[in-house]
Amino acid sequence: MKRFFVLILAAILVITLAEFRQRKEPGRESGENTIYSDIHYGKDEKQVMDIVMPHKDRANGGVMLLIHGGAWVEGDKNNGYTEAFINKYSDSGYIIATMNYRLASGDISLKDMLDDIESSLNYIKGAAAQNGISAGRAMLIGWSSGGHLAEMYAYTRAEAADIKVTCVTAYSGIADITDSSLYIDNPLDDILKRPMTGVVSNLCGYGFTAENLSDAKDYLAAASPITYADRAVPTIICHSSIDTYVSYSTAVNLKKALDERGIDNCFIDFPKSGHDLLLDEDSLELSYEKLYEYAKKYLQ
Repeated sequence: MKRFFVLILAAILVITLAEFRQRKEPGRESGENTIYSDIHYGKDEKQVMDIVMPHKDRANGGVMLLIHGGAWVEGDKNNGYTEAFINKYSDSGYIIATMNYRLASGDISLKDMLDDIESSLNYIKGAAAQNGISAGRAMLIGWSSGGHLAEMYAYTRAEAADIKVTCVTAYSGIADITDSSLYIDNPLDDILKRPMTGVVSNLCGYGFTAENLSDAKDYLAAASPITYADRAVPTIICHSSIDTYVSYSTAVNLKKALDERGIDNCFIDFPKSGHDLLLDEDSLELSYEKLYEYAKKYLQ
C-alpha cells in the first residue's frame, strides 16, 4: 500500500512538472536570442505575440513593442514593417515583441485594444523574468492605426502596466481622428470595403456618418492622441506629405502640440513615399537611427 501511494505521488509530481513546462513557453534559439512565436498573452485567438529575447548577459532591460496597422480592422504582427524592424534590431540587446490584438467590431472598441497592449507588456515582464532579465522600460512602435494605438496608450496609460512606457514612435500614425479628411473620399473605404465612419464608430463607441460628423466630435477627440498632448511621452513622428490615407497636417499638428508643451519629439518627413513609408529608404534609415537614439536615452 505504501508503495502504491509513492507511485501516485510520483505521478502527480511528473504531471505538475509537465504543466509547469507548458506554462513556460518554449522558445527556439537563433544566434544569441531566443525566439518565442505565437505566444498567447490572453484567451482570445487574436491575443498572440512573438518575442525576440536576448541572452540575459546582453540584455539591457529595454523593450520595443511593435503594433501593426490595418485601419483597426485587419493586419497581422508578421509583415514587412515588423520583419524589417526585427532584422534591424535583433542584436541590439533590447527585447523585441510584435503583437496581434483584438480588432474593432461590434463589441471590441479602443479600450479593448489598449487593454491588449497592457496585457502584452505584463506578459513580456514575466517572460523576461523567466530568462533572468529585469524589463523596466518600453518603447511602443506602431504603424498607421497601430501608431494611433501606440500613441494613445503611451499618452494615457504610460505607467499602467508592469513595464513603464517611456517613449513612442508612430509611422504614418493617426494622431487625430477628428480630422474630416479621414472620412471624406478616403481611398481606405474602397480598400476595406466599408466606410471609415463605420470603422471609427466601432472604435470610439459612437455611431456617426460623414453627414453628422460634428455630433461625434467629443467621442472622436476622446479617442485621439493629440487630445492628451499634456500627458505625452517623448515621441518620434514619421509621416509623408503625400500620404493619401492619413492627413499630413494631423502629424504636423501633433508635433506643434508637443513643442508647445516642451515634450521631446522628432518629426521625420518621408517625401518619396505615401502611406507606405517603406518606399523611402533614406528617411526610413534616418528614422531607425533616431529611434535607436531615443531607445538609448529613454529605455536604459
